[in-house]
Amino acid sequence: MVDLAPRSMSIVECHDHFTD
Repeated sequence: MVDLAPRSMSIVECHDHFTD
């Protein structure tokens, strides 16, 4: 997740996927 830290958009997309 740290890798996506610099990418706010990426975090949102990843988070959404993880939540699913």
